[in-house]
Amino acid sequence: MSMNSVMWPTLDPRDGVIPGLLDICILNYMLRGAGNNEHYQYEVFISTPSEKWSVLRRYTRFYDLRNHMKKKYGNQVTKIAFPGKRIFRRRSESVAMERKKLLEEFLKNLIQLCCTFISCPLHNCEAANVRSGLIAFSSFFEKGIFDSTKYGTS
Repeated sequence: MSMNSVMWPTLDPRDGVIPGLLDICILNYMLRGAGNNEHYQYEVFISTPSEKWSVLRRYTRFYDLRNHMKKKYGNQVTKIAFPGKRIFRRRSESVAMERKKLLEEFLKNLIQLCCTFISCPLHNCEAANVRSGLIAFSSFFEKGIFDSTKYGTS
């Protein structure tokens, strides 16, 4: 499904990961690649008061994000629910569908936790700086990052 055909979530001033400033959701996932390089990618939609964009990320990038944030913000990050790695059936659509929900909740909970730390770029972030704060928080949210393989995002 293309980004243009998706109904973008509305950023309600009372709702969102950071109410009125930031919301994140995963509406789509898609199978990409071929053969041994076949994998699911999740389309992460990001809404701020002034901008909306999406990034495609595979499970491995979410896993890397979790590990990086654990090092940066401590063991509280490991208390956030995260779908485990699977050796078998990892290319199954039912696994992708289950992961989609869990990965979205992980992202939301991660940002909510980390923005309570003074050292987080999203801590007390102003509306005009949400995108730059989110990207300073992690390049995971930057469009174009990880887009280097012939099969899409790596």
